[in-house]
Amino acid sequence: MEKAVLKTLNYYDIFDFPLKAWEIHKWLIGRQASLKQVEKTLAILIKKEKISQPRLKKIKSSDYYCLKGRTSLIKERIQKEAISKKHLQVAKYISIIFKIIPWIKLVGISGSLAMMGSSKTDDIDLFVITSKKRIWVTRLMLILITSLTGLRRTRREKQLQVNGKICINLILEESNLEQNKKNIYLAHEVLQMKILWQRDGVYSLFLHANDWAFKFLPNWKSSVLEIRKEKKSTNSFAYKNGKNNLTSVMENFSKNLQLKIMGNPDNSERIEKGALYFHPEDKGVKILGEYKKRLNNLLS
Repeated sequence: MEKAVLKTLNYYDIFDFPLKAWEIHKWLIGRQASLKQVEKTLAILIKKEKISQPRLKKIKSSDYYCLKGRTSLIKERIQKEAISKKHLQVAKYISIIFKIIPWIKLVGISGSLAMMGSSKTDDIDLFVITSKKRIWVTRLMLILITSLTGLRRTRREKQLQVNGKICINLILEESNLEQNKKNIYLAHEVLQMKILWQRDGVYSLFLHANDWAFKFLPNWKSSVLEIRKEKKSTNSFAYKNGKNNLTSVMENFSKNLQLKIMGNPDNSERIEKGALYFHPEDKGVKILGEYKKRLNNLLS
C-alpha cells in the first residue's frame, strides 16, 4: 500500500502537482483501496518522513500531500488553478461554437487543464470524437473556427505565445476509440479527460473501449452519469447513416487538402485510420522515462 501511494505522488510530482488525499485515492496506481486505507498510509509515510503534509501561512496547505522537500509546489498548484479557471472558460466558449459541426460526438479537455494544472505557458488541449468517416471534414471546420476566433495554436508560435490558445491534439472516429499504446501515461490521459459536452452517450463507449486503463488506475470512478446527454441530431445533411453523398465528397476533399498542406508528418503527428494525433510536444515517452527513473530512486 505504501508503494502504491508513493508511486502516485511520484507520478504527479513529475508535473509539479501535489495531491489531496481524495485525489491520491482516486488516482492510486495499481492498487484498489478505500479512502480510509489511503489516509492511514499517508499518516504512516509522514511519520517515516517519506512525504510531507505542510502547513503554510495564508493558504489551506494542509489539504495537500507531496514528496519530501517539494513543499513549494503547493503554492504553484494554487496559482495554476487560478490560470486554469480562465482557460476553462475559453474552452467552454469555443466548445459551444463547435456544436454547429453536426458530426462532432464529443468535445473534451485533456492535458494539464483537465487536472486544473495549467501554467502561463500552456495551451488548451482539446479532444474530439467524430462520426464515422467524418474526421477530416470535422478537423477542417475546427481549424476554420479556431482561426476565425483567433484562438488556434500554430506550430510556429513560441511557447509564451500559446497561452490560452486551442490545440486540438486528438481526434477519433466513434468507430475507433481504443488507444493502442497501453501504459500508465495513456491511462491517465484517458481517465483525466474532462467532458465539455457529448452526443449519443459516446463517452461511455470511449470508456468501455479503453477499460484497460482501469488495470493501472483501479480506484477511478466514472462521472459519466452526471454528464448531460444530448439528443441525436436530426439534421439530414449530416446523417443518413453516414452515407450522405455530399458529405462523403466533403470528407475526401478535406482529407486530400489537409494531407497536401501537412506534407510528410513529423514525429509529433500520427495519422491512422479513424484517428489523428497532433502533439506539438509529445510528452509520453519523456514522462514514462522520468517516472521509472524517479520511482527507482524513491523505492530504493
